[in-house]
Amino acid sequence: MKLLFRILYAQKCTSTHHKLALDALRYLKVEHSADWATLFLTEIEQYTDGAKAPDKKFKDFRNHVLHVKDNFWGGAVPTAELWYARLVERLKDKDWRRVAFCAGVLSHYVTDPLMPLHTGQTEDEGQVHKFIEWGTAKIYRELVTTHAAARAMQNWKLTADGQAASAKAGNDWLPLMIIQGATLANEHYDVMIDHYDPVRGRKNAADGFDDTSRESLATLLGWSIKAVAFVLDQAIAEANVAPPKRSLTVSAVLSSVSVPIFWVTRRMADKQERKVVTAIWKELQETGKVVHSLPEDDQAIRTAHAEEVLQISIDELNRRPTRKAGTGQQTPPETQTTTDRDVIAISTARDAAKPVPTDQKRVLRPYLQPQNHIVEAPSIGPKTADRLQRIGIHTVRHLLTADAEQSTEQLGQHWITVDVFRKWQRQASLMCSAAGLRGHDAQLLIEIGIDTAEELANTAPSAILELLKDVVASKEGERILRGGTPPDLAEVERWVAGATQRREVA
Repeated sequence: MKLLFRILYAQKCTSTHHKLALDALRYLKVEHSADWATLFLTEIEQYTDGAKAPDKKFKDFRNHVLHVKDNFWGGAVPTAELWYARLVERLKDKDWRRVAFCAGVLSHYVTDPLMPLHTGQTEDEGQVHKFIEWGTAKIYRELVTTHAAARAMQNWKLTADGQAASAKAGNDWLPLMIIQGATLANEHYDVMIDHYDPVRGRKNAADGFDDTSRESLATLLGWSIKAVAFVLDQAIAEANVAPPKRSLTVSAVLSSVSVPIFWVTRRMADKQERKVVTAIWKELQETGKVVHSLPEDDQAIRTAHAEEVLQISIDELNRRPTRKAGTGQQTPPETQTTTDRDVIAISTARDAAKPVPTDQKRVLRPYLQPQNHIVEAPSIGPKTADRLQRIGIHTVRHLLTADAEQSTEQLGQHWITVDVFRKWQRQASLMCSAAGLRGHDAQLLIEIGIDTAEELANTAPSAILELLKDVVASKEGERILRGGTPPDLAEVERWVAGATQRREVA
């Protein structure tokens, strides 16, 4: 069973919610627990689909939170009660596929309010929320195998009121359990903001955690696993039905696994997450706050909280300052966190030993100058140039100094968002400051997070080429290259050499 479980875990679990739902099956205590676990594994498509349905299908984000200090604002409790009742009914009907789906959905509504940043709302959390979610998914297995997680699972129990309620008919214990978990999680709300460093996490979200934030997450993940297991036990006991006889073998599972497809889809998911956190990082650096690049769920909760709890407008909320995340981290001078930049530095040292090609020793100059016409900037075609000129942006310098929010509002084109406009600015700035870059070169570099000539000059060509692989294989990469040949190592080496001759954009 352990090998079978690991195979399904690797094949089907692409998110923290998937992993929590599956891990809970290990801790079922109800009669015939092994048979019940087998049922959920044989219906794993329904089970894992349900575990992500609130995010992917329902998008009822207000029901994913329970803000402890706002008089428990949010819809997590009644929504969990609704899906618990549906699960019990499906169990009584012996509709096993819907049982698995309802159980997966219920696991989401139970565990979301047990995560710290779902138990409160401040303007400070936007700069780290998505980083923490992505980072947690990436190091989930590491976290749940720690002593902190083990202690949380070993010591898990309901409050006295919850235990008394669970012994009676009905599900009065469920809201008490969720409130108990949310209250515990809320104690870690500020810990997560103060002890997650988005500077370290901008390339690899897992690198932003320190020991304190890791321990907090491990404790809450352990608590969540046991909570889901307890809820499933209670539903099964209340329905008073026996599990169906199902069998599942390793060979049957392996026959349906396509490893190449699995790895491709996993890389696509990671790439999308990287795109989101990169956008958040860019906005944080440019404005000191994260508003426009917040994911849909965070935007929805932020807006509802402003209207219903704070009773202020979004414009007023946008003007509120935020405190800098990660200030609680303490890193001794001799301690270094391994990040993409550390790997790049190693590659840089190796690459430095290579002789510089003769054609890189000549003095290069930027192909784009601030006084150039706007149509010469990367990503700007004739039609877009006409639109920009109508709002007073005639040159590259005008583009670089324009206010992104005001300009996009004046343009009135739904596809020219603030993020798109800022990307144009970064592309033009990079091309103006790094010698020898063409428009599509700057576009590709911005896509992998290299925004300045200084970053380009300090990054190993081999590391850049590795980062470019996902981009050139994507639709965005195809659009940028327009059927052209992707850059090779020699071309990237020329980019880096040109960046060493960088110029300040006047």
